[in-house]
Amino acid sequence: MKIAGHTKFDPDWHFGVWKLRWRSSVVETLQEVALSVMKSSRNGHNIPQLVQDDDKPIKFTDWKTYLKQYFKPLKNLTEMRRHPALWE
Repeated sequence: MKIAGHTKFDPDWHFGVWKLRWRSSVVETLQEVALSVMKSSRNGHNIPQLVQDDDKPIKFTDWKTYLKQYFKPLKNLTEMRRHPALWE
């Protein structure tokens, strides 16, 4: 379900392209998974990011701590509720 006015974005489409290739792939290692991601797009849009790759390290961010400097926490917020008028 999408909220009115919101659309899918390019990463969703590229993930779908990889999913099509993945269904017909036989892989046994993480490197083979990464190779299937690279081969899934003709223009090189799908770029795998391996967690323990020394050449291209992935930086993990503690978003809760980072965003705390910009936003105040909302008390007693445990879940997101949607107004029925927004349902499609």
